[in-house]
Formats: sequence, structure tokens, C-alpha cells
Amino acid sequence: MIRYVVVADGRYVTALYGPSGSGIGLTDSKDDAGTWVTHKGAVEAAKVVAECLGGFVAVHGVDEPDYSRSWLSGRVSIQPISTS
Repeated sequence: MIRYVVVADGRYVTALYGPSGSGIGLTDSKDDAGTWVTHKGAVEAAKVVAECLGGFVAVHGVDEPDYSRSWLSGRVSIQPISTS
């Protein structure tokens, strides 16, 4: 199944959720990246990321397995994006 990821500054975009709020972050691991079912949805997300970062972003199609294994790794390195 093809899904779409957004790449900014050579890193994958991911969603962040936590007690202090939600946001977007960047990760080196494709397994931890957020994905979109449609190209149109990924492009809309890429526009928001480009506005936040003030830089170039790209949308890539990726083959995704039937299930995500990223939750098994226990090693997540994600950096929040500051919007201020």
C-alpha cells in the first residue's frame, strides 16, 4: 500500500502528542514518520510544515507494511519544531 510522507531538511515529519500539547516534529527514522493516505493530504501537511520552517519540504510515496513496527523499537529520537 502506498502512503505519503513529508520530508523537511532531510528528516521525516512526525506528529507529537503530549500533556503540554500537540505539534509537529522531525525524526531520522522513516518508521516514526507520520504518513498520509492521499497525496493531496500530504501536500496540505507539507504546506503547513513549509510555513513553520520557512524552508523547502518534499512529499514522497512510500511502501508501508501492513502494520507499523515503530512502536516495537523503543528508540524514538524526535525533535519538536519551534513556531516562535
